[in-house]
Amino acid sequence: DAGPDGGAAVAAGVVPKSAGLGFTFKRDSRTGNWQVNRIKAGGFAARCEQIVSGDIIESVDSHLCRGISQSELGALIMGPEGSSVRMGLSKGTEGVTIIQATRLRVDSSK
Repeated sequence: DAGPDGGAAVAAGVVPKSAGLGFTFKRDSRTGNWQVNRIKAGGFAARCEQIVSGDIIESVDSHLCRGISQSELGALIMGPEGSSVRMGLSKGTEGVTIIQATRLRVDSSK
């Protein structure tokens, strides 16, 4: 069935499962910046091939990430499966690259 906007109807009370972007992150002890640590197979980061270990996470949906806590960053990255987020990543001297990312669930048993 289609919803009023033409999209798929969602049953009342059904909450989409939480999903991320397919990578882990860590704080660089020298600079204090949050950076991509490990890429998870099958996740958005692995599929898009634009996010690599060592990228500095500058922003998530226009929220600057420098100085925020691990839980704050996790809350910005995680969201309903299938939803999108804009990430600002810096790759050394290249400046900030904006990536439109889609949250996907990854089978963590792999």
